[in-house]
Amino acid sequence: MKKIIKSLKSKVLAILIDNQEVTLKFAKLVDKKLIQLIPANKNLKPKSYNLERIEVQGIVIGQIRVL
Repeated sequence: MKKIIKSLKSKVLAILIDNQEVTLKFAKLVDKKLIQLIPANKNLKPKSYNLERIEVQGIVIGQIRVL
């Protein structure tokens, strides 16, 4: 998992947190056991999680917005 996150530094990831909630965020490894999830929205603050709590579900390759 650590190698995956390091190689996807500039990609938006779909991340499952605690097997309950999926979020789209940039990810940065803080240390061996901690990951920081960084929102694209600059008004929101990054949150840190233990690596055991998250699972990368995939990479966002595009979005469709309906107006």
